[in-house]
Amino acid sequence: MKARGAVRRTLAPSIRPARLLLALKTAIAAGLAWPVAQLLPGSVDEYSYYAPLGALISMMPTLMGSLKASLQTVVGLTIGIALSWLVVLSPLPGSVSVPLVVGAGVILGGLRGLGAGRDYVPIAALFVLVVGGTQADDYSIGYLVQMAVGMAIGITVNLVIVPPLRLKDSARQIETLRMRIADTLDGMAAAMSEPWPPEDEEWSEAAQSLDAEIQVSEAVVEDARESVRLNPRARRHPYDLQEDYDDLAAITRLGRDVHELGEIIGGAIWGEPMTIELPEPVRKPLGAALASCADLVRAWDHRENEQQAVTTVEAAIQRLHDIGRTLPAGEAPDGTLGTITFSLRRLLATVRNRVDAPR
Repeated sequence: MKARGAVRRTLAPSIRPARLLLALKTAIAAGLAWPVAQLLPGSVDEYSYYAPLGALISMMPTLMGSLKASLQTVVGLTIGIALSWLVVLSPLPGSVSVPLVVGAGVILGGLRGLGAGRDYVPIAALFVLVVGGTQADDYSIGYLVQMAVGMAIGITVNLVIVPPLRLKDSARQIETLRMRIADTLDGMAAAMSEPWPPEDEEWSEAAQSLDAEIQVSEAVVEDARESVRLNPRARRHPYDLQEDYDDLAAITRLGRDVHELGEIIGGAIWGEPMTIELPEPVRKPLGAALASCADLVRAWDHRENEQQAVTTVEAAIQRLHDIGRTLPAGEAPDGTLGTITFSLRRLLATVRNRVDAPR
């Protein structure tokens, strides 16, 4: 069963509908580029095999990505071809010219702004020098023109056939993050009612991994923003991406609070990264406060009963604070409860600001 699950998780990204659509459009673009390339006049048609490659290079998950990658590739090819001609016109022997253009191409590929075109600087230089040979002039023109034709066809296909719009991916990722935070808080809350010390470390691992998941989410939201640019479908699908950015900023702050809570509670349970005491009278109200915070995050996600959830969290935090003040001096966790309470209040303030924000 574990092996089957691992195989499923490995294959899942490659068979998602968006990936399958991208594969279909890439195949169509390459299929169109091949016959079109053979219709070009002069000796350019002799290099028609580069047109499908250009179509492949241009096909990106977003329309803006296609335009950017194509432009950067054309610039990279042009620089590489120019570099190769400097060597072709020189009296240098092949044993020197080949490593020279490759080394210089790699250096020029580091120019800022080349992006996807950086790898094609040394490739173009090497191809013109080695493949073009005595016909370097015809090869240079044919190579560049056919690649440009293929990329133009790829961009056109990407524009005409369901230009990708990643808005749902952004919304889904934000929702997933909120639920992950809520589940982590629930895991902490459950630990407070288990026999001490609890053995389940799943919530602790989840708290530690939030930073990485937030970084992934940042990339997803940025992809959504880029997918809207120059996309005609965006007019028919009005969506406020700024709200996703604001939600993600709030979730980033929540992630820091949950991470801090995880370290403190983990330290109280397992003695790492710090040795802390959480006396038994504190655990139950702390669990209630953590559970109410999880409910608040879910209420924020579902957009229902938010104000009631805010009130519940406020009361739970106050109850935790009051119980901490009643503990005898020898039983009170030195500074720990204050740090926990502060993190909970900060978490509450972050969510409340988003709940109260105009939508």
